Amino acid sequence: MAGAISGLSGNVRRVTALVLSRFATDRDVQKMHDWLASLPATRQFLISGTVLGLLLVLSLLAAAFGPIGLGIFFVVVVVLFRPR
Repeated sequence: MAGAISGLSGNVRRVTALVLSRFATDRDVQKMHDWLASLPATRQFLISGTVLGLLLVLSLLAAAFGPIGLGIFFVVVVVLFRPR
């Protein structure tokens, strides 16, 4: 169980680092991931939860506009967060 939680927290940290690095132009994904890993666990949880919660809210907002809104949301996510 602890291994699954550890793996999940690593994945969440990587997604959060990717999202934050796209908006902080002075840091790449690895630097952002290292910065997140250096923070206390509660701060990591707060930052990661906020980022993933924001993505969830934006996806639900896009879903309110039907398939076209979800399609636009998907395209924006793919374009913004594709590997560089």
